[in-house]
Amino acid sequence: MKKLFNKIGFLFKFAYKNMLYHPLRTILLALGFLGISMTILLTGSMHEMMYSYFYGQIEEKYQETDMIIEVSDTGDSRFFSIRNFNEQNISNIIKSYDAFFEFDVLVDIDETQSYVHVYASSLDSLNHISKAEIIEDELLDNQVIVTRSFADGNDLIIGDQLTLLASDSQKIFEVIEIVEDGHLFSGQSIFIDKQTSITFFLESLSPALESLPPSLLTNFYNKVYIELYEDENFLDAQSIFMNDEAFENLSYFQTYDLNQIDQNVKKATALFDAILIFIFAAIILVLETTLLVYFSDKKKMSSTIHLLGGKKSFSLTILFIELMIISVFSFILGVILVNQIFDIGLTYLGSFSTYQLSFKNLIWSLIVFSIVCVISIGFHIFKFRHKTDMSLMHIEGENKTAKLSTLVVSSVILVICYCLLQLDIVHQLIGAYRSIFMMLISILLLYGLTYLVLNLFKYIKVKSKKLTMLYLLFKQKLNKKQFYHFIAMNITVFLVVFLLVFTVSHLQQRIDRVSNEYQFDLIVTRMINDQEIIYQEISQMDEVIAVEQIAYYESVETNVENQFIEQVISINPNSIETFFNLNIEQSAIEDFTDLSTPHIILPQKYQAVYHLSIGDEIEITLDQTYQNIPLQIAGFYQKESIELAFVNFYAFDAYKDIDTNAMIIDADQKDVLENQLIENYGKQMVIIFDFNEQTITPLVAQMYKVKNYLTVIIGVLLISFMLSLFNHQTMLHLNIAPDDAKILTLGLSKKQLMIYETMQYAIVFVITSIISTVVFLSLYFALEDFITLFNTYEHLQITRNVIFIGFVINALIAVMLMSYQIHSIKNLKTIDYIRTF
Repeated sequence: MKKLFNKIGFLFKFAYKNMLYHPLRTILLALGFLGISMTILLTGSMHEMMYSYFYGQIEEKYQETDMIIEVSDTGDSRFFSIRNFNEQNISNIIKSYDAFFEFDVLVDIDETQSYVHVYASSLDSLNHISKAEIIEDELLDNQVIVTRSFADGNDLIIGDQLTLLASDSQKIFEVIEIVEDGHLFSGQSIFIDKQTSITFFLESLSPALESLPPSLLTNFYNKVYIELYEDENFLDAQSIFMNDEAFENLSYFQTYDLNQIDQNVKKATALFDAILIFIFAAIILVLETTLLVYFSDKKKMSSTIHLLGGKKSFSLTILFIELMIISVFSFILGVILVNQIFDIGLTYLGSFSTYQLSFKNLIWSLIVFSIVCVISIGFHIFKFRHKTDMSLMHIEGENKTAKLSTLVVSSVILVICYCLLQLDIVHQLIGAYRSIFMMLISILLLYGLTYLVLNLFKYIKVKSKKLTMLYLLFKQKLNKKQFYHFIAMNITVFLVVFLLVFTVSHLQQRIDRVSNEYQFDLIVTRMINDQEIIYQEISQMDEVIAVEQIAYYESVETNVENQFIEQVISINPNSIETFFNLNIEQSAIEDFTDLSTPHIILPQKYQAVYHLSIGDEIEITLDQTYQNIPLQIAGFYQKESIELAFVNFYAFDAYKDIDTNAMIIDADQKDVLENQLIENYGKQMVIIFDFNEQTITPLVAQMYKVKNYLTVIIGVLLISFMLSLFNHQTMLHLNIAPDDAKILTLGLSKKQLMIYETMQYAIVFVITSIISTVVFLSLYFALEDFITLFNTYEHLQITRNVIFIGFVINALIAVMLMSYQIHSIKNLKTIDYIRTF
């Protein structure tokens, strides 16, 4: 046993010494394994991490709340009674609840008016929905608690006063406590005691209620946050509530809607997942070529061991131990780095959740990583084992590439197959799955065309004496296996650069589209009475360029695979172009104006992913009153950032109650108009808000964070590829250095050799850049279909800047490689190689 342990110890020590003998090569090989492990871990866990992010945002806000009951936007009720919550069938499903009167109202602070969201209930309920423990035991009639952000935004301190304005009522409150933002009680929010201030908000909600004794309205609220028992689910609880007449016409909202979270996750990760798959394939190629270099470098060591009497199994065991140590170390380091990337990313994105790689994802990633490593390493060890000692001693021979005729025929067949896959009949037969074949063909063409063009140089006859030396030196490289390894790595990096630049460009395009899609400035909502009069008055204002009455709904459920549409707007089709910068086909607008049946215009996702067509029927649910509304599809349009659908409810008496609930305004002087509207209608509890400031600007800021986060990841991956490319450049130089030494000995000066080397790099750069660009374009045409296989849709659009920036980055990489090679030639000592001739 001791002998066995000594032998094992000796093997590990031998392998360790080998690793230290060439530290740079060991590090670069480790980077190859590290890149594969990180890509596998990122690809396998990105969906789960983003799920944690979206779930964490909801959890921070709603905490233990499972469902919310509130008055419906389409109903006439302004509040409801919670007295029936004590009934046996309802109390059995409710673990706890917090009831509130909530409304947005105008607040006056030092003669400056703005909107604030008012919570009115008991202090116990406020403690449940706020982040901080409330110090006060009770609130008096004129006391208010405010959030930190509201206080900071209005320069308030404890003891300051503010005035709430609603209808003809107004009331002065004193700030008695300022609490940190958190959970539901955050942003522009304040809290007043319901019991002591009930008269004020009864007057605000409806002057007719002012004469009622407050004691009769003790159980009346307009929103209730409910925590269900663990064995209860939302749908069952909703059904129980709706069977009670007191709650049948209310709106029900599931706070932790897993389908909606999953939809958001797919939208956020689809393109990144697709690009990671390409990067994974590229890293496998990097590992493959790196292993070729590695095993080539180990030839002399193995042959020496064999000639000295050692067994081949001994040298193979040493190689296996080296690679095992490197791969295990790389995977462990990959786990640590990916966890750090996720932690930093969630912090940067402003998430309240944390995420560590789950045990399930860790095991699956380890299995995939092990399979990749075993196949790659096993293949090379198998080849290595069957080489003779004499072949191992041989440094480098002629490169055995495919015949020129084979390369030509293969390339032509691949191009024909790619063109056939573009036919509509193929798309009808296999759908988006054709994109997989298109991408495989593109990758094969990347290497096939490159080798084809390079091998054509072998058949060129040079008559110019000035170019003879250049041609001979270049042809010499074409006979080196290491040169083809370097070229394979070069074109891989060039293609990856284009893909990564395109990813960043697409994220920026999404941001630009979001910023430009909405061509209106203000939204007017909560118009309970005199909506038509308000519309006419606003239409006559000088600062108004255009105004339109609409019905506006958010998070609308469909019958298509549990999908939600983020915004649904009922609008006159003639006004769509005025208020929205969207490329909607005229035929869709024409069908939309068909008043024989309700129509809907949907985002392109519903056609590309769910294969709906114009004329098909889809159902949407607005609330409990308007469920499963059948709509005929009038058309589709490109939009993936915020899903928006248009309906024509305005034309049908059956939907008269939901015809309009808001107005959108395009203003000449937005700030002036907003202040004027607040002054005219704010006291009537009509809400005027800046759509861009409150909706688009926060969304764009978040999208910029996501873009910057992914750009950092992309930068790390790109640096890893460049290090591997420099590794291959080093191997290539060591491989051709003896030949360069011979040429210098025969009379060629180093200056002339450096000039010829520069010209060769220029030729290689032109060839690889052109081919990688063509292949990138072929991948681009397949990528949009490929993303639909992830059950989401991205409108991809390539720009000249992508090609230009990609060329510039690739040119910089080529210049660095060339400079490195020139520096190596400059420091080449011919005497070191002449001794071995």
